Amino acid sequence: MSQLGAWLLLVVFAAGPTHAGPVNPAKAARRAPALSARPAPRPRRTAATQDLLRRLPPGTIVVPIESIEGVVLAHATLHGIEHDTSGVLVVDTGAGYLGLDTDVALRLGVHAAPERDGFQLASGALPRLELGGLQMDQVSPVLLLDTDIVRHVTGRDVIGLLGQHVFAGRAVSIDYAAGRMFLVPVARAGGEDTGDDPAAPDTTASDVAASRAVLAPLLGAAARAVPFRLAGDHKMLVRARFRDAPGRAAGPWLTLVFDTGATKTVLFEPALARLQPGAAAWRSVRGLIAPTLLGSPDARLALAPVVELDTGDGVIVSRDVDCAVMESGLADALSAAVGETVAGLVGYSLFERYRVSIDYPHRVLWLDPAGKGAGRRPYEYSHVGLQLERDGDAVRVMAIAEGSPAAVAGIAVGDTLLRIGTRVVRGADVTGVADALEGAPGTRVSVVVRHDGIERRYRLVRKRLL
Repeated sequence: MSQLGAWLLLVVFAAGPTHAGPVNPAKAARRAPALSARPAPRPRRTAATQDLLRRLPPGTIVVPIESIEGVVLAHATLHGIEHDTSGVLVVDTGAGYLGLDTDVALRLGVHAAPERDGFQLASGALPRLELGGLQMDQVSPVLLLDTDIVRHVTGRDVIGLLGQHVFAGRAVSIDYAAGRMFLVPVARAGGEDTGDDPAAPDTTASDVAASRAVLAPLLGAAARAVPFRLAGDHKMLVRARFRDAPGRAAGPWLTLVFDTGATKTVLFEPALARLQPGAAAWRSVRGLIAPTLLGSPDARLALAPVVELDTGDGVIVSRDVDCAVMESGLADALSAAVGETVAGLVGYSLFERYRVSIDYPHRVLWLDPAGKGAGRRPYEYSHVGLQLERDGDAVRVMAIAEGSPAAVAGIAVGDTLLRIGTRVVRGADVTGVADALEGAPGTRVSVVVRHDGIERRYRLVRKRLL
């Protein structure tokens, strides 16, 4: 199994998805969540939900979720050898298996060896995982990782990741707006379940038809099917191409990983420069950082004018998709893991406009338009240019967009944000803090920061940066 069995890309901006910033894992004190036995929240069973469950295959489970601007969090209970715990896990299709914070795994008795840096496989299996009504015994393999970065970015006590293997034999339907996820038992047409086998044959038209028939209660008439392949440690591979403007010639087809753990669509700089040279002229914001479980490289946010996903018999067109463009070892590592060049990832900044259903047995991804009002907020990139992180109760500046009002004013990386207007931000949810920094271009916002022990007030004029 590749060491990339689980990783999370959280491209974050003060007014962009997740609204938080990176953490330097080498400097961050480990703060593993305390073990507890709190019960998972029960999903609300409305009449509409009950009707859906009656029309879906027996054994379908509905799980309540929270979306931190695209990072899907689900509450689970983990039963260890001597201890149990409950907590939040990220639903991450970029991960192949169940991933657990190393300290949590040690306390649960899943792993007995001393901790070391980097990813590793646990020496034992997790005795039981409970996710809503889903129960899995002797879950293996379990990947060990440090979830500090995820907790800092989301502001939640995340204890691990739910990768594809947990959902083998099922379709996963995520309704971000409704805050729920359906886990639907699915049998592949012909009775052969190849959903967990990377060597399975490609998706066929009959697979698409069978998938729509099973998931019909969850799909609208406008839902479009995107075939995908599983490769390496169960990465979901799709094809996409870009246009530098509507009406311009399309670039070559690129292989991307579809990743519900990525808040942004990601493009790796070397491949982009070689295959889509016109991307150098896309509108961009520079000076940011892209925190991942494998490091935090420098990044720019670029607005891709046109993105087309390959459906096999056509394309799904998305316009003005904000992408994180970065040069990272992830590119080579992912390409090595799946055996072909990976040019990036399809993240939430593209599929935020849809309800997402992933039929693993049939290898069909459904994108169902979420309706009016879904997608980017009107002032998402009209703000002061701060990239923030939650550090305990404090909110700190981790990066500053080049040329932004914050950069011009002299706010520095490492400053602590204390107040926005009269609002004290200590202990506040970082998402809410960043929302308060958004606003129409030309409007003013007052912020107070602490720099080297001295409090300073700035009156900043919001500016559209992307």
